[in-house]
Amino acid sequence: MVNMKATEDNEHIDHYGVATVAAGESFREDLIGPEFCKEWERIALARAVAIEVIKYRMEQGISRTELGRKLGMHQPAISRFEEGDQTPSIDMLKRLSEKLGID
Repeated sequence: MVNMKATEDNEHIDHYGVATVAAGESFREDLIGPEFCKEWERIALARAVAIEVIKYRMEQGISRTELGRKLGMHQPAISRFEEGDQTPSIDMLKRLSEKLGID
């Protein structure tokens, strides 16, 4: 079990000193540093797409491979999106919207 202490604004600091916050909350720069905050903002789109792709796949009860077939992609590409490792291009956002109904 991770030892966490609650702070203001629904934030938590684990025993490693890493701040986590509830969904929709902002990280406080004074707790975790400006570099982390910049990176967190930079990858916001990738995180949002990852959440939607995972949610769609779970709701449909399909594997990454099956989702890849539906989108005309290979399973590793789906994995990269779900892990937030790849920021989607405009073309990919359009494909996700058209094929999966994700806005």
